[in-house]
Amino acid sequence: MVPISWWCCGCSASAWTALSCRPRANISIISGSTAKSSLMPRPMRWSCIPVRWTAVSRSTLRSPTARNPWSANRWRWGWRSAWRCSTHSPATCRMRDAMSIDRPPMLLANARVIDPSRDLDTLGDVLITDGIIRDIRRGISAAGVPEGTDIVDCSDKVVAPGLIDMHAFCGEPGFSHRETFASASRAAATGGITTIICQPDTSPVIDNSATVDFVLRRARDTAIVNVQPMAALTKGLSGREMTEFGLLKAAGAVAFSDGNHSVSNAQVMRRALTYARDFDALIVHHTEDPDLIGEGVMNEGELSTRLGLTGIPNAAEAVMLERDMRLVALTGGRYHAAALSCTDSLDILRRARDAGLNVSASVSINHLALNENDIGPYRTFLKLTPPLRSEQDRCALVAAVAEGLIDVIVSDHNPQDVEAKRLPFAEAAPGAVGLQTMLPAGLRLVRNGELPLTALIRAMSTRPAQLLGLAGGSLRSGAPADLIIIDPDTPWVLDPADLKSPCKNTPFDGARFTGKVWRTIVAGRCVCAHSWMRACNLLVRINFWGFSLLCTRTGELSDLAPDFIRSGN
Repeated sequence: MVPISWWCCGCSASAWTALSCRPRANISIISGSTAKSSLMPRPMRWSCIPVRWTAVSRSTLRSPTARNPWSANRWRWGWRSAWRCSTHSPATCRMRDAMSIDRPPMLLANARVIDPSRDLDTLGDVLITDGIIRDIRRGISAAGVPEGTDIVDCSDKVVAPGLIDMHAFCGEPGFSHRETFASASRAAATGGITTIICQPDTSPVIDNSATVDFVLRRARDTAIVNVQPMAALTKGLSGREMTEFGLLKAAGAVAFSDGNHSVSNAQVMRRALTYARDFDALIVHHTEDPDLIGEGVMNEGELSTRLGLTGIPNAAEAVMLERDMRLVALTGGRYHAAALSCTDSLDILRRARDAGLNVSASVSINHLALNENDIGPYRTFLKLTPPLRSEQDRCALVAAVAEGLIDVIVSDHNPQDVEAKRLPFAEAAPGAVGLQTMLPAGLRLVRNGELPLTALIRAMSTRPAQLLGLAGGSLRSGAPADLIIIDPDTPWVLDPADLKSPCKNTPFDGARFTGKVWRTIVAGRCVCAHSWMRACNLLVRINFWGFSLLCTRTGELSDLAPDFIRSGN
């Protein structure tokens, strides 16, 4: 039984409606407050599409494309189209429902438009039709737009290309208890990320074309943002035998990496760079010497000594990076350093660039926004790989991003469950979730005057697209309409309960941010919006004149919400 609040002519009454959902999912829905579950071992997920009450046949209710929560044997009435309660694949239902609805044209009016691919930072309008950016200029709305265009007023907001995260662990296959494509894509959409590059260190490892195909198909069916796989550099991530770069790239791999594993054998790395050169493939390498790391768990220095923890020296990163630069000079391959963290590495990278080598690098947003002092009283959520370095290293990394020496900022999204984190610092697994906090933490640097907004967007969107050969990262006419609308002045506090990932190991627990994503648009369709949301997470409203019901949840397919909901009335 589900209580629903009804409104008619200003009067309020309560009514009970029986649903044939599982008995353990007893949900209390109350307008204007957060929906609470009195007994919900597996939380139910709701597709967010305005629908009308209509009669349907039992065969329709039984069809696999209309996974209705009500039993076809007991009910002949249901919601036309997709108000769903699914504990199996909610994102699959959302994507299938969304694809069945035509995308109306959209005009983003009066926005500050930032496109680093053209060094563009101006006021104007953005017209989107059929999932493609058609025009960007001032006065589009005054000149006239196609009939039925959804006009979005973006005054005091920023329109930028959707973010591309080059380093995220998505869990599937093998680690779905930590993350799935469905949950990762919801977190990404909330954080303004329209494309996720998932890492190959799964179970089984993404080291053959069949696994690449599985990832692409699974992501297509369950994710609400774009997902592209990186394939393994060596078979089984063993560091001994190369994978088939040609077959993997043909199957859909966008780059090759061993994830957080380093290839210690210089001969294997040399052969990989030579082999990848023939396919114009990008080698992404985690630059840490495992022998120098040893039993280290944090940055080596005075603080590690005070805490009684074994340190990891800067040389563990610098030695591996210096070796790789010499191998790139020897082979002529394309090389990307996965996660730099110290000043010594920046010096090596600068010399390689000056020598004309085809090398690039990325840095985790955690290493730009935090330092070793944030570990405090052994906070395991800040145990990362590479470890957080000193404040001097952090400032040098920010300056390197501003000048373009470091090309890419990544989230380094690595969810860990409670059993892996609620341990002594030395025994806890490294990693932190970051899809939802990558952009807000970057905007903190912009507000502090450490980093220009254009440089931030370039490192999070344009440069990843250029390095990986993706179509996104730009607002040019004809480009895919993968973009975000940022409200740069909204203050908010991060509550781990609001994270979409099943794991909540964020280093920004309780952090205060200013600026967040207002809308995320993928292929011309809004997959996340915050403009009309208030305190409630779940709203059920009955419109008696049209007999329509709207069921919405924060940040899911809200472009389909009617105007009276979008306006927040």
